[in-house]
Order: sequence, then structure tokens, then C-alpha cells
Amino acid sequence: MKDIYLPILGLVLLTSSCDSLNYSQDDTNVNETDSLKHVIASLQNENDSLRQQLQTAIAHNNQIYHEREAALEEIERLKSKSSSKSSSISNPLAHYNLEFTRSKTGYVVSFLDHLFLPAINLEFRNKSNSDLTKSILLKYIFINNDTGEQIYEGTSRYCDSYAPLAAGLTKQVTKRSELGWYIVKDQKVSVRVYFGDFFWKEFKIETTTYQGRL
Repeated sequence: MKDIYLPILGLVLLTSSCDSLNYSQDDTNVNETDSLKHVIASLQNENDSLRQQLQTAIAHNNQIYHEREAALEEIERLKSKSSSKSSSISNPLAHYNLEFTRSKTGYVVSFLDHLFLPAINLEFRNKSNSDLTKSILLKYIFINNDTGEQIYEGTSRYCDSYAPLAAGLTKQVTKRSELGWYIVKDQKVSVRVYFGDFFWKEFKIETTTYQGRL
């Protein structure tokens, strides 16, 4: 009987060992599955984070693109505005609705030092039906053409809101150089007239004397 129980006991032990092995394998498989789940979840979170970062980058890039397009449109608008302004001011009489009526050039006598000073008188008429209140600054450059020297530069305010030019009326303006000669002979002098910084016309100074009025 003792010999019969030994094989049976061995079989029971073998069966128990197999069951233990199976349970151990099941535990290992469960642990591996949980680990894989954690890895997959971590990768999913990283993927979601990367997707969010990509969407943010795309949105930022779109914003930069639209801002760039808006900036380019503003540049083109300013260029167009500047070009239009330059075009209109290139004809200052039309820009200010003025009509050039007459002029006179010559030499006026400085009673302080008895010099003959180159001078110019200009007259314009307001062609519009309303008072001209825009600020109009005339600039003059007197040139000695014998030597190519700029002998004087000055400005005069033609009109503004404090001294408007009434509709339909004319107004004179006079400008003279502060450098002159004791004798008027054959000096070759001219004066360039500007409306602000925009050149309008150049006049020859006649070698005659006058009182400084038209």
C-alpha cells in the first residue's frame, strides 16, 4: 500500500506545481498587460499634448500670416496715399486752388547799408468760393549764377487760418535777399520758389530797381 501512495502523492504534487506555475504565468501576464496599458496611456497623453502644441503653433502661424498681410496692405495704402499727395503737391497751385496772376523781380535798396538787394513779388488769386485757410509756406532760394553760389534762403507765410485769403481775391507776397551789392550792373541772379519743400518755379532777377511792390 505504501508503494501505491507514493505515485499518487507525486501526481498531486506535480498537479499542484503546474497550477502554481499557471497562476504565476497569469500574474505575469496581468502585470505585463497593466504595464502595456500604462505605456499606451502615456503615449496617448504625449500624442494629445503634441497635437495641442501643433494646433497652437498652426494658430500662431496663421495669426502671424494675417498680421503680415495686414501690414503689407497698410504699407501699400500709405504708399498710395503718399503718391497721391506727391502728385497733387507737384502742382501746388491746383492743390491750393490758387491762380498765379503776376510777378515782379529786381533790386530794392536797403536804407540801412545802402545795398541793392535782389527781391521778388508774387501775386496769387484764390479761385475757390471759400476763404483759403490752409497754411501755405513759401520758400525762396536766391542764387548767384555767376559763381553758382546760394546767397540767401528764406521763407514767408502766404496765408493760414489766422490770415486767410478771401474767396476770389488776390494777395501779394514779397521776399528779398539779405545779401546784395553796392552797384547793380550785370549780376546774373535768380530765385527758386517752393511751396513748402516742393519746387514750383525759378525766376530771373531783373537788373532794375523798384520799390518792392507790384
